Amino acid sequence: MNISSELQNHWLWQDKPFAKGQAWIDLHMLSAIQQTQIIYKGKVYELIPYQLITSENDLRNRWDWSRTKLRSFLRLLKETSMIKLEPDNSKTFIILLKHFDLQDIKTGIITRHQTR
Repeated sequence: MNISSELQNHWLWQDKPFAKGQAWIDLHMLSAIQQTQIIYKGKVYELIPYQLITSENDLRNRWDWSRTKLRSFLRLLKETSMIKLEPDNSKTFIILLKHFDLQDIKTGIITRHQTR
């Protein structure tokens, strides 16, 4: 079992509402590790590493946040060049521009990386 599934299934992680730091880490755990195809709402999408597909409602329910808090958080991440957002009416692609290797957390070493 990797750190992502260990954290996601732990009772401490499931406590809500999420803090901003917890939400940031959660985006990492939800993002693709490598180029992959996933099914989202009945359609197949190709994801690149550090990309995820979700919706505002999915994240609001997952983190127990209001629409205002979620939009403010995503705007902050976008304005600080931490993410790139590609929204439409039914889904949002999020690309993590600043990320860290979750395995580094397990070993106690957090290394920041910049994509592209």
